Amino acid sequence: MQSFAEELGLSECVVSIKDGKSVLKGHTLSGQAINVIVRDSGTGFKEQTVSVCDVLTVEARRAEAKRLRKEGLSQTAIGARLGVSQKTISNDLNS
Repeated sequence: MQSFAEELGLSECVVSIKDGKSVLKGHTLSGQAINVIVRDSGTGFKEQTVSVCDVLTVEARRAEAKRLRKEGLSQTAIGARLGVSQKTISNDLNS
């Protein structure tokens, strides 16, 4: 994942690996948030999700989170799309 971060030219990033799930979160040189999740089932199947978005103001992020929730997306899916954690989305939806 670290070499992938270097290929993307990220200005900063955090990589975590736990239970077959690798997560890279960071920011591009242009200021966009990026979130990459790679899941390895251990059976040869790998799933990769990449989300890139402009960094939103808190107010704009809350509005977008509420709009996506009305569309039926889960808090985890909204967080991945907006480049923040599920807990942040939970807080945004309850504010």
